[in-house]
Amino acid sequence: MHLSRSEQSVFSLPRKQAYETFTDKTAGGLIIEAIEPIGEAECTCIQVDADDSLYLTTDYVVTHNTITGAYETTAHLTGLYPHWWEGKRFTGPVTWWACGKSNETTRDIVQHALLGDVTFDTDDGRKGFAGKGMIPAHLMGRTIWRRGSDDAVDNILVKHVTGGWSRVGFKSYEQKRGAFEGTARHGIWLDEECPLDIYGECLIRTATTGGIIMLTYTPLEGLSETTLQFMPGFGD
Repeated sequence: MHLSRSEQSVFSLPRKQAYETFTDKTAGGLIIEAIEPIGEAECTCIQVDADDSLYLTTDYVVTHNTITGAYETTAHLTGLYPHWWEGKRFTGPVTWWACGKSNETTRDIVQHALLGDVTFDTDDGRKGFAGKGMIPAHLMGRTIWRRGSDDAVDNILVKHVTGGWSRVGFKSYEQKRGAFEGTARHGIWLDEECPLDIYGECLIRTATTGGIIMLTYTPLEGLSETTLQFMPGFGD
């Protein structure tokens, strides 16, 4: 990130300050000259009808938090981390959950971001995926389809770089906390804000694996119980 010459950093975290470079000229990128409050306004997450679900906002900044979650989930499932990756790494196949608000939004947003469109144009003529999601088609293994829900996946195997198989299952918050009980998970991706009891159950599922939980959402419900978990000391 290039910043115009300033007396102080725009970041408070040292790890972010380390990436700042100060310059008097543009280098073909964006320059932050000031950060000023402009008030509050209602907002919402959207997804556009594009293969990668990305869209351009004012001043052409590419954004979409769901795609960010899908990318990191794919990196952990496949073990194909980029050379610059400084985050959590797993050395072997993992078990994962990818979750959304409802069965429909989990299928249409979370599943679609990872696996892409459903198709019958496969080598064996069976229902599968064309590989236009974040996970390449040649790394997809056996698929278990969810009963009673058109084209929704219950779980799917994903080839790991070590030669083994990771597994990702799909869940929704409307299934309630009980659906999140059971075996341990290396990681859980929660797309859109989840109820606090489900978040607590996910913490238990990852406690014995050294696993992680990723939440990708805009706090449209304000200072909810879930959001306050990430604001220690607020209101004390």
